[in-house]
Amino acid sequence: MVQQKKAARVAALEKKFDEFVIRIEAAVTKAEPAVTKAAPVQHASQVDIAIKEAISANDNRYHVVISGLQETESPSLDIKHTKEIVSSLDIGDDVVFVDAYRLGKRAPDGNRPRLLKVRFASSLHRSLVLRKAKSLKNSPKYSKVYIRPCHSPAERKHISELYSALHDLKQKTGKDHYIDRRGPVKEWSVKMRIEKELSSATVDSS
Repeated sequence: MVQQKKAARVAALEKKFDEFVIRIEAAVTKAEPAVTKAAPVQHASQVDIAIKEAISANDNRYHVVISGLQETESPSLDIKHTKEIVSSLDIGDDVVFVDAYRLGKRAPDGNRPRLLKVRFASSLHRSLVLRKAKSLKNSPKYSKVYIRPCHSPAERKHISELYSALHDLKQKTGKDHYIDRRGPVKEWSVKMRIEKELSSATVDSS
């Protein structure tokens, strides 16, 4: 009962937030002709990109992406497998998803399954799923399936650049580096593990 009340409050807050975003989008759309007229085309393009990013980020609060799930000819089987995956996380029957669909075009050989994008009824449900996602490795059927957040194009670009920098640093320095994922994606950065190694060595010597 407490969890249902909490979910209801979260849903109500999310509805108000979505209504606020819609009002902002409407105001920006109304002002856009004047901005375009007064500013260079490049500036108008940047405004348009920023708006799309904001809409994408808001929408991604409800989505996760599932990788490694074998593809079939029937979308209904994707729905069935998604239900099984969510159920295997043992987070309660209250957590439900409202849609699941594959991204992009299917590979001709079919050997590499496409990502499966899943939308949940609320951001709270999405958060609960992401919190238990690592437990899938203990699943007899879905141990090779992974759940991760759904990122915007700008976030995906930043993550890709981080992995590229991570690879280059390991090759050039020979030292162990990692991606610090604290905070929003735009604040993630590549760091060297030297800090942990030094603190560990200090503890051992004492």
